[in-house]
Amino acid sequence: MTIGLVLSGCSSSDELEPPTATPGPSATPILPTVYDLSEIMDGEGVLTEEIDLASADRRAVLHLDKGTRVVDEAGKPVQTITITTRPAKAEIEYSVLSSPTFEMNPRGTMLDPPGQLTIRYDAPPNFTGMDPDNPQVGASCGELEVDWEILDTQAQIESLTAMADVDRLGLFIVVFLVKIIS
Repeated sequence: MTIGLVLSGCSSSDELEPPTATPGPSATPILPTVYDLSEIMDGEGVLTEEIDLASADRRAVLHLDKGTRVVDEAGKPVQTITITTRPAKAEIEYSVLSSPTFEMNPRGTMLDPPGQLTIRYDAPPNFTGMDPDNPQVGASCGELEVDWEILDTQAQIESLTAMADVDRLGLFIVVFLVKIIS
């Protein structure tokens, strides 16, 4: 099933208007999982082997292939990545949040080719106008957390997982968009 990925400041796609999201699952902030990539990275920031970077609760996993270039906006190698699970928070208009927020830092770190992000989400509540078979992965890669856009994503409804290719680090969350019926 093809669905969309909401991503902020990470590529040039259609943008959504911000505000108002329906609160969803909360999570007590978990100490960051810190990954030191220096032992598997060359001087240009290219990985010499593949790696899976996971949140401490393993609900979010970012897979980076061997040969992925991991650099900041100036092109300098990024040797340390942290992933923290935080309470659900996203300013996506007419949405229901369905996972904690996963913060991957440093924000804006570029991944070339993109990494494959998989997030395990909670079963959505039943809202009129919401398609429970159409989860969206939301992300914000800039300093501000209010600009959102949609990218292609795949979902496995049976296992409650949403997957997308991401080309930058930032905040990530699974949401369900609700159609307003007037």
